[in-house]
Amino acid sequence: MLNRGLILIILSCCYGCTSMLVGGSPGGSADRRSTTRSEASVGADAEISAAVRSKLGADGYTSGAALSVSTYEGRVTLRGVVASYGAREQAGRVAGSIAGVVRVNNELTVKPQQ
Repeated sequence: MLNRGLILIILSCCYGCTSMLVGGSPGGSADRRSTTRSEASVGADAEISAAVRSKLGADGYTSGAALSVSTYEGRVTLRGVVASYGAREQAGRVAGSIAGVVRVNNELTVKPQQ
């Protein structure tokens, strides 16, 4: 027969494992990150996106390309299609040059014009 102390040790060791197996975190509560953002953060990201769009529209390599720009906490994501690898790289450089940008995720696809 197991003594009471051994049972408590076994249960306490398994407590964190059980919650991890069903998608939680050790300790029983799910690992949730806050999804609420301040108005200032949302506004700053909107300003960054607008500045990136404006600068890309004025750039000789990227003007006229169908690009999507989104920003979350200073991280800019570029999506769309450009005509050359040079245009893709230039778009990334332009986005990275904007004040407040902490990282650029360049998801642009290259499709040469025929």
